[in-house]
Amino acid sequence: MFAAPLLGATQSNITALGSQTKISYNDAKKTHTITTTLTKGDNAFNAFKSFTLHSNEIANLQFPSNTKNLLNFVRNKIDIQGTL
Repeated sequence: MFAAPLLGATQSNITALGSQTKISYNDAKKTHTITTTLTKGDNAFNAFKSFTLHSNEIANLQFPSNTKNLLNFVRNKIDIQGTL
């Protein structure tokens, strides 16, 4: 049996793993804003359970002000069709 794609899906599936990665979504702009509080030296870290971004959406990953590098870890499959 084949599953039909979800038509009219309005939001991607970006799910944080843990409490330090925060994700907010602006439906009008179809934009995800992703921040983290987990840092070590010049590095900031995001942890995701899943990261699927639709073609009509944007994901803005923001660095904490005291960091230079952003490392992103995803437990499951990554599918980025939109703008990162």
